[in-house]
Amino acid sequence: MTSVPAILREMATVALTIPGIKSAMYPAKPTIADTNLPVLAFFWGGDEDTRIEPSGVTSGDMWLPTFKAQLYASSLRGDVVQEITAGDGLVTAIVDFYNRPIKEWSSALHGDVHRIQCVRVRPSAILEWPEGTRYYGAEFIFECKFHRRREA
Repeated sequence: MTSVPAILREMATVALTIPGIKSAMYPAKPTIADTNLPVLAFFWGGDEDTRIEPSGVTSGDMWLPTFKAQLYASSLRGDVVQEITAGDGLVTAIVDFYNRPIKEWSSALHGDVHRIQCVRVRPSAILEWPEGTRYYGAEFIFECKFHRRREA
């Protein structure tokens, strides 16, 4: 049965096939090594709550979660032009990758998840990881739709 964590793990796994992405994660790890940059980190939740509605079609529930992905392209340590170029150059590739039909990028989700779509991007973002390092990157908001059957 499909779950939000399973979807996010798969999104992180397939992110490694996007040219330029060196690492991807769900769940988040405590640190980011500079050797793993650019990193795409996925989180459950965006700027809206997850909606769950009854579904007569599946005798279950229709889930409408939002996800956030943050691109940590480069640590802010000096060469600002190179840092900006590294981050901005990946934004379109990430959106284009996920905004295709699911069957084109994930056989694991195809058939279970109806839709995943990047609906907003905040480029040129300064992001901070919990250990205090600041990064140049971008933030992506995804909308998703899938059904879960009720178990007896």
